[in-house]
Amino acid sequence: MNNLKTKSGVVNYFSKYLGVYAFLCIMVIGMTMISDKFLTVSNVLNILRQISVNAIIAFGMTYCILLGGIDLSVGAVICVSGVLTALMINAGVNVYAAMLGGILTGSVAGMFNGALISRTGIPAFVVTLCSQSICNGLAYIITTGKPIACNNETFTVFGNGYIANAIPVPVVIMLIIFALVLFLLVKTTFGKYIYAIGGNRDCARYAGINIERVETLAYTLSGTLAGVAGVILAARMYSGQPNAGDGYELNAIAATVIGGASMTGGIGSVAGTILGALVIGIMNNGLNLMKAQYYYQTIAKGVVILAAVLLDTYKRKMESRRQLEAAARMAEKDSGKTD
Repeated sequence: MNNLKTKSGVVNYFSKYLGVYAFLCIMVIGMTMISDKFLTVSNVLNILRQISVNAIIAFGMTYCILLGGIDLSVGAVICVSGVLTALMINAGVNVYAAMLGGILTGSVAGMFNGALISRTGIPAFVVTLCSQSICNGLAYIITTGKPIACNNETFTVFGNGYIANAIPVPVVIMLIIFALVLFLLVKTTFGKYIYAIGGNRDCARYAGINIERVETLAYTLSGTLAGVAGVILAARMYSGQPNAGDGYELNAIAATVIGGASMTGGIGSVAGTILGALVIGIMNNGLNLMKAQYYYQTIAKGVVILAAVLLDTYKRKMESRRQLEAAARMAEKDSGKTD
């Protein structure tokens, strides 16, 4: 019986993300035909290293979107976390204490967002957009607009090192965080509350769920993961840069939406998000190999996000139509029995 359940779960997983897997296969085949450098070991490892930062941010973004919200501040949080970490290390603070300080900076920013959103009723879009502006300003004030170089070997290994001379350290960190956030979302009461609030906020409140606490924790988690990503990115770039996180919020949203999350909340998973991050990473890498300008990459991401949202809207309309038709058939059967 357990074996049958396991098989059923695997089948459901692959059927749920069949479209994403098909798109990935098409992209890989296309990129391989365009460039013979695409499937080399060095390039594959490069792709994995590149997606690690985006995936870590997107995991937190998934929680926010599942609630029916959004976190536009993650890119700016990356900047301020990275520059503060580099600044503290250069000031003689212990490397691990400095990294923890950078991560906690993200936690504070996320808690600020969550507290305002949950207790004031201000839309998440507005609150996190304001936080984005504040964090960006702080990053430029701290650095006076210049990168803060940091060549500490203990620190930079978190962005450029390898485990067993094979797997990039950022990839290992990404996989550990993936396992943790997946467990939190699927196996805990907190995860169930996230889905319940995103599915129907009023019902969740009547069921006794403390919506304010859950929202605050979700946005704190998003800020914390953005802080982790900021530390990794600063280590990878050997410096804290005030503009290092520009555009990462778009990448995170794209990964989440491509992975099947609904912008209206209640639908999505970090298992889909990591696939979405892979799609974005392969697309960016392929465009780089084609020597396409950065502006074309932003256009491509915008088109992909729009296509994913349109597909989600279509699927929800079809599901609603099927439910209405099923309800109508049930009503006809009941009326027939009454007659």
